[in-house]
Amino acid sequence: PDVIIGFSVGGTLAYYLACEWNKRTHHSPAVCLGDSFMPHKAINVKPLTTDSAWIVERRMEDHIGELSQTDRLTLHDMLLYSFSVAAKLLNSAPPFPSYDGKVALIRALKGDMKTKLLNKANEARIRMKVKHLTVTKIKDRDHFGLCLDGDLAIIVSDIVNGLVDNA
Repeated sequence: PDVIIGFSVGGTLAYYLACEWNKRTHHSPAVCLGDSFMPHKAINVKPLTTDSAWIVERRMEDHIGELSQTDRLTLHDMLLYSFSVAAKLLNSAPPFPSYDGKVALIRALKGDMKTKLLNKANEARIRMKVKHLTVTKIKDRDHFGLCLDGDLAIIVSDIVNGLVDNA
């Protein structure tokens, strides 16, 4: 692939996938990280609990409106499944590796002070491991707002085009 894209934990997985792809093929696909977290040490990710899934769903509904009961149950099952798969993969992954390919990080800046400090530390960690990093900061969106914003598709498209055009 020329570009691997992921949002949130999907971006973390995309990054690890790009590193592994590079190791096996000596090709460095560009990576687009949508407000993704990169661990600074070995991590023990626990699968999402039912209570945590409901919290995520309520935060999502704050941005997209109330879901029907059927959609809510489907989303609930998908969240539990996807986070359990992500936890298994991340728990077996090596510590956050360096990467020579191009990486674009999209950061949501809206949030409480703790979130802002964690995001700043996360960006600094990524800068230490990635030679070719560009950062796009979205001031008026939090993590969920960034994910669920229809305008994000346009932003990501522009960023991906820039990564591929400059390859």
